[in-house]
Amino acid sequence: MGKQATPPSTDSLSVTDNRTGRSYTIPITDNTIPATAFKAIKALKKPGEREENETERGLRVSDKGFLNTAVITSEITYIDGEAG
Repeated sequence: MGKQATPPSTDSLSVTDNRTGRSYTIPITDNTIPATAFKAIKALKKPGEREENETERGLRVSDKGFLNTAVITSEITYIDGEAG
């Protein structure tokens, strides 16, 4: 028989790409997900689609105005929360 699927961690986000039907598990650490995890979510380019979309290279995350972008850990800088 085939290998039994391991259930996703409770500290993860399950994503299904409706374009392909594929499912992905993205880890949640410190209440954040890595934007780079979406690079694994790829689909074939649609006829007439803009080359700039780079659909076959994976999803990109858009955060216009940086309203939901967080720096959680840094080895080179220190950010003092509310004090800036």
